[in-house]
Amino acid sequence: MSNIDGPIIWIVGQNQSPRDLDILEDLVLSKVTEIIYYGKHETNIKYLFGSKIKYSQLSTIKESVNMALNNPTKNTSILFSPACSSYITHENYQLRGDYFKNLIDSLD
Repeated sequence: MSNIDGPIIWIVGQNQSPRDLDILEDLVLSKVTEIIYYGKHETNIKYLFGSKIKYSQLSTIKESVNMALNNPTKNTSILFSPACSSYITHENYQLRGDYFKNLIDSLD
């Protein structure tokens, strides 16, 4: 995240395992313009950032990607950084990453 220039839309998922997001707080607040969370749980991501950054909660990665791609801001990077295990939606994190990449590639 720190190496990305310009505004960032962060697509993130999280299970209910505790995470210490305090180490990311300053970086997220300085770089991220929108958080799109996919999943079914209320999360500490929402409670930490939801009142400070545009925040949306959707059910799937595909819905999240579509929402991010419809953002009208120019030169925005979309960062897929799930922050959770993949087993709920995919067999492993590589398959989840490939799924995300295929969603983006299908737009060409």
